[in-house]
Amino acid sequence: MNMQALWQRRRQAFSQEAMKYWQFVLRSNFVGYVFLLFILSTYYYLRILNDIPTDFPYMWISTIVLLPLLAPSPIRTYMQEADRMFLLPMEGRMNDYFRSSLRYSFIVQGIRLLLGLLAIWPLYRQVAATTAQPLWFVLGLLLLAKLALLLSAWQESRMVTARARAVSSLLRWLGAAVLIPLLLSQGGFWTAPLLIGAVAVWMLALRLVPRYHVGWETLIAREEAAKRRHYRFFSYFIDVPQLPFQMKARKWAAWVTNFYPFTAHYAQSYLFTKTLLRSDLLGMFLRTTIIGIAITTIVSSDTVRMIASAITLLLSAVQLSTLNEAHRYSFWLSMYPLSAVRQASAVISIMIYTLAIPTVVLTIVISIRSEQWLHAIVPLLTFAVIAFFLRVIKRRTWERLLESE
Repeated sequence: MNMQALWQRRRQAFSQEAMKYWQFVLRSNFVGYVFLLFILSTYYYLRILNDIPTDFPYMWISTIVLLPLLAPSPIRTYMQEADRMFLLPMEGRMNDYFRSSLRYSFIVQGIRLLLGLLAIWPLYRQVAATTAQPLWFVLGLLLLAKLALLLSAWQESRMVTARARAVSSLLRWLGAAVLIPLLLSQGGFWTAPLLIGAVAVWMLALRLVPRYHVGWETLIAREEAAKRRHYRFFSYFIDVPQLPFQMKARKWAAWVTNFYPFTAHYAQSYLFTKTLLRSDLLGMFLRTTIIGIAITTIVSSDTVRMIASAITLLLSAVQLSTLNEAHRYSFWLSMYPLSAVRQASAVISIMIYTLAIPTVVLTIVISIRSEQWLHAIVPLLTFAVIAFFLRVIKRRTWERLLESE
């Protein structure tokens, strides 16, 4: 068996699966929302650089930005549960498989590290001035450090005890936290010997730690965690069968459903309101609302405020539309004499009432921050268009879909 070809097939299979979900992400205006945030942050970032004082704590900000990109060193192995049985007998011949994993992980994480470095570089050059190190030199040492941390993460996966792996992870974070400010302030005179010395001490310490030839359990668990992170992100935009729909107890919001009369007519409203309040969908909606309100409050352009408020409401509506699919694969609903068509009206009513909250807040913020109060009509008009679309068009589509099921 060609192990390198096996790794390539698994990577391509996961990429093809992910691309199916990315189609829904692209349709949800999420990319446009991120692009708007990027444009706004770049604009204000450049404005701040023009007036930044020479004693600005750039070292702390640079460390905060680069540390999450340097210290974590996950290795995408695409391992599966069945590998315990089918690949275990061939673990002595899997060097090409794991070498491909390390190479791929280094390239992906190296690109992220480069983007993070480019993001903080104007700030670093502006404040550090003549003492700033060359870009290629800083990038080169950071990539060498990333390679060393990736190799240490591989050795960490082979460790027998969970305590040894925890200590190794802690040391990796501490080492990266020391390396970044030292590199930006002192350059390679101290950083290169420190990196070489840390690698030498690490190799000596490994001799004292019991290790497996391949840490199957750790690699499989970490790969499953990586897949869950991807599925959890995709679940914000579409129902993901690989990720079970999780419910969380939120007692602070339990009182909301007390307003519904205890009748069969409001059974669907009660169920889907509880679902919204106790699922990750509420957190996603709150994050989108908070970001939209923050942008509308901070920016100084009335045009940007109006665009940001409209995008916030549109993106929130797209996110809330996944509520209709929450119990699609549950057979329990079919056991009760409830009208399936009533579900569409219940979900749409919940969406409209929920969207009314950020609409009111955005309207108040724009009316206070803008010079002309007429600008506050934009979120109201956006809300009216969304409500009309849901009541007239989306309701009929969902009713036909539910009737056909």
